[in-house]
Amino acid sequence: MFPTRINVISPDKRKRIERIVHVQFFRTLIQMGLIIASIAGIVLVGGEIILDEYFEGIIEINNINTQQKQGETNKQIGKINNTLKNTRALQSVYTQWSDVIVTLASSTPSGIVFSDILLDTNTKKYTFSGFAFTRDDLLAVKEQLETIPEIETVTIPLAHLTEQTNILFTITADLK
Repeated sequence: MFPTRINVISPDKRKRIERIVHVQFFRTLIQMGLIIASIAGIVLVGGEIILDEYFEGIIEINNINTQQKQGETNKQIGKINNTLKNTRALQSVYTQWSDVIVTLASSTPSGIVFSDILLDTNTKKYTFSGFAFTRDDLLAVKEQLETIPEIETVTIPLAHLTEQTNILFTITADLK
């Protein structure tokens, strides 16, 4: 059952009391909203701190991994640079023998057979040993060697020039 109410308050006071109740209700709602917003803010700030620490940890691990990878990459680059340096050093002392051999082969008369060719760039001398069928073939190979631009002088021992046929020879050529 409902309690009995006697309404002895004037209608103006009743409206004022209702307004006060409504104001207090909204004030309580606003206070509850502010409390919830404050709690949410505290939770969010705490979450931000935790996420910042987690993010810093990830960045630190990433930096360590990056440094390790860069270290490995730098080692590989160093090896490649050493290989290139060694290659340059080898190429600086390299002589294109194929050009010399092609020139020799194209300028060798048919009556000449080379048995030994010593091409020494340190002493700047070429030494050719072989067999000539005739003295004319031997003189022809001497003339052909003298026409090669890299060769300065060609020397044949006189003992080889005194023979007429079947000559075992050794020719020395000085480079320019």
